Amino acid sequence: MMASIDHGRTEGQGGFALLEVLIALIVSVIGVLGLIGLQARSYQAEAESYQRAQALVILEDIASRVSANRGAAADYVADDVGTGVLEDCASPAVATATPAEVADRDLCEIANSLRGAAERAGSAAGAAVGAMSLARACIASPAADTYVISVVWAGVVPTGAPASACGAGEYGDEGLRRAVSTVVVVANLEG
Repeated sequence: MMASIDHGRTEGQGGFALLEVLIALIVSVIGVLGLIGLQARSYQAEAESYQRAQALVILEDIASRVSANRGAAADYVADDVGTGVLEDCASPAVATATPAEVADRDLCEIANSLRGAAERAGSAAGAAVGAMSLARACIASPAADTYVISVVWAGVVPTGAPASACGAGEYGDEGLRRAVSTVVVVANLEG
């Protein structure tokens, strides 16, 4: 006589395997949706970081130009550098240019940098794509031989509004306006 083998299965347990698979599938879908959300936030953070890095490079370039052309530093003062279309920055040869002409050419080149002229999509005639979104710069002189330089742009995700007045009211939501600033003190070498 042969003994019956009990596999541990009763009549009520037949549908549990299907239910376990369904629960595992739901948990997996929730995990994948979480990863998609994380990827979107990662993209936003990367875009913000790239724009801030670009702004800092341009800010340093402006500060260097103002410092290098200290005889015409006052000619750099402007409320809104960088809006409009790309310009041709041709000017007299650097060796024969006056400090004021150098400042004008510098402002034109800065404006083109703010518009993304350094990087172009496709060919040399392609669209400028290398700058921050809606970038502009402001150069102010609150005191003699002192210049406050600010670069502002539109961020991706709203945060607190920056303290700089440059570009205020130009971005709709002030929480989207980003700014980096520096102070340049030009040495007065007259004795």
